[in-house]
Amino acid sequence: MILEIDGRAIHSLSDFHDRIVECPGVPDFYGRNFYAFRDVLNGFIERPFKIVWRNAGISRSLLGKDFDGLVLMMKQAVEETLSSGRKFEFEIIE
Repeated sequence: MILEIDGRAIHSLSDFHDRIVECPGVPDFYGRNFYAFRDVLNGFIERPFKIVWRNAGISRSLLGKDFDGLVLMMKQAVEETLSSGRKFEFEIIE
């Protein structure tokens, strides 16, 4: 599955989480925070899974450190899935 995120529509963390809950497999009890996002990346979404974040520069400027935190979580998820064989990828397109 590929989740496309358009940075023109992501002006806050709430907007980001609104997009994540649209993914099949995200539980109704998704907590809409960094820890819940990590849990989604590490187990709730069917694999292979890829996030493509287009126009990310817009989100980066609006979210600041929160954008960096989301990217860090995705990088960590990539590393963790390498050893488990549960493929996750992400792509940031400015």
